[in-house]
Amino acid sequence: MFRFLFPLLAAVSLATNPATAQELFPGAHALIIAPGLYDVDNVASNDVLNIRAEPSALSDIIGALSYNQQSVEVVATTSDGRWGLVNHQDQSGWIALRFLRENLAWSGVPPGGLICSGVEPFWSAEFFSSGPAQVDLSPMGLFEPTILYNTYWSEHPINRSGATTAFVMGTEASASGIRSSGIIRTELCSDGMSDRHYGFSIDMVLTGTARAALSGCCAISTP
Repeated sequence: MFRFLFPLLAAVSLATNPATAQELFPGAHALIIAPGLYDVDNVASNDVLNIRAEPSALSDIIGALSYNQQSVEVVATTSDGRWGLVNHQDQSGWIALRFLRENLAWSGVPPGGLICSGVEPFWSAEFFSSGPAQVDLSPMGLFEPTILYNTYWSEHPINRSGATTAFVMGTEASASGIRSSGIIRTELCSDGMSDRHYGFSIDMVLTGTARAALSGCCAISTP
């Protein structure tokens, strides 16, 4: 069965691709891709922090965050440090960074604390900061829908900067016989099904009793 999965997954994985800032936001100029968690700050209790369609105070308002909203994931920032890209419902928008303060709930070291997923077929992988990882392959029809790994190894390339992280899953608590490894990159990523954007892309390879290549995007897990 698995030999038929690989070409199918290779084809549908093209729906989830990283994209450049110029492709996604031609009016935003240069972006800095440095995802992190922040709390809304310096907003009056009777007010909200507006989310705008473009990084400008004159742009249309597409949503809002409450004055005490916590653990807001900023996917990217404009190069001048004034605006941050966030997800709201099924779209992305911009908030003024002067109304945010850093939330230290995430260490900033991937893949720990990331939730990754892909579409068509849907799958997910969560890397817990405490060490283990969990992969859900149930929509793919594999005999072992959820695989819990006791640990994972990860490290940046020895000859490159820290924008790329390689990982290998460790011992499987479920003894499924499915082994996993891959690459996570810090870059804008689209799931191909919504207008949301993510700060990380993932390419994962399954070997052992299942052989497939998966691509997707990752978000920071919020407390």
